[in-house]
Amino acid sequence: MDINPYELWSNGSQLPTPSTSQQQLSSSLASSNGAGGAAGGNLNGHESVVDLVDSLDSYSSVPHHLLLPSRSNGSTIKRHKMIYHQKFGEFGVLEGQFTEPSGVAVNAQGDIIVADTNNHRIQIFDSNGRFRFQFGECGKRDGQLLYPNRVAVFRQSGDIVVTERSPTHQIQIYNQYGQFIRKFGANVLQHPRGVCVDNMGHIIVVECKVMRVFIFDINGNVLNKFTCSKYLEFPNGVCCNDKQEIFISDNRAHCIKVFSYDGQFLRTIGSEGITNYPIGVVQNSHGDVLIADNHNNFNLTIFTQDGQLINALESKVKHAQCFDVALTDDGSVVLASKDYRIYVYRYLMTPSLTNNGVTGNNTDPSSPISSSSTTPNSSQMLAAECASPSFLNGHDENGLAMSTPITSNGY
Repeated sequence: MDINPYELWSNGSQLPTPSTSQQQLSSSLASSNGAGGAAGGNLNGHESVVDLVDSLDSYSSVPHHLLLPSRSNGSTIKRHKMIYHQKFGEFGVLEGQFTEPSGVAVNAQGDIIVADTNNHRIQIFDSNGRFRFQFGECGKRDGQLLYPNRVAVFRQSGDIVVTERSPTHQIQIYNQYGQFIRKFGANVLQHPRGVCVDNMGHIIVVECKVMRVFIFDINGNVLNKFTCSKYLEFPNGVCCNDKQEIFISDNRAHCIKVFSYDGQFLRTIGSEGITNYPIGVVQNSHGDVLIADNHNNFNLTIFTQDGQLINALESKVKHAQCFDVALTDDGSVVLASKDYRIYVYRYLMTPSLTNNGVTGNNTDPSSPISSSSTTPNSSQMLAAECASPSFLNGHDENGLAMSTPITSNGY
């Protein structure tokens, strides 16, 4: 089986030097929005950013006339367009620059935390993309970092969890100000990839290659571990709910696999044609499961926790290879990209599609996915909020955030 570019990178392969075309793209983006700075605007002036479809057709046993014709991006469902909000960052080693922004998280204050892997540091930005501070330097001593590749946050304390890939294969904990607290896991971890923190303060780490899950307490003690090679092909992201269920994105299997804390396989969410090559999975404050991929465009597919399809969205332009995603409390999606930038999208959503009558939760990975929910959910609530005058007054006719949007409703 061919290894896709994401998998090569995720296994620690060196990223190539920016090509001429990449540099031209960077220059073009910089000229339109300002290099290295936070900016809002249209990524592609000749195409409207808001192009909401009337319905979201589901995959599988839905009547043929409801399915999309063959599409070049391999998707079998229609997707709503997300609203591009801002971007920041550029290639380099200075403050606000990246050489490999491979992990991203958001704290309770809305600060964006970025693992700048090849610069061996963590950078912190405010919600507008303005640089706040950084910590870490290349090395193995306390307070130093070596190829940090993922980050997570304790919501209450603000402490930051950092995973390191080869050669250290360990976890480090820093406080919200970037001061070193502890490190652990080097004697048990082999290939840490995804990381999250649950509502009890447990740290959950998923490993690629060896297909294992570790659950640590805040002091680094192993509470449980289990192997899931029978179910996973290439895990790369993880999140969890308050029911002690672990959601793992599987890049090669095109879906999310759900496990209990004791390692029991529970169900599959998503499938090829709907969630192609996922790069991460997150949950919003309402408990919806958001699966991110950048197969062709940057796509966000939203499910209930039991696997019912709520909505599907996409960026209006193609993106470079995406590394990681995170959510903000105001309904924004933060995307770490191979083009040395962090992008922020608003996921404006229409009401969930409810009339297809096919459920999407099943323990059989080959089972189809779709929506059958008729209960108002966070998608509908957000749609109503985004359609309100207070939201529209802060956006232009294309739905793009203006330079000084109003701030009621969190925008």
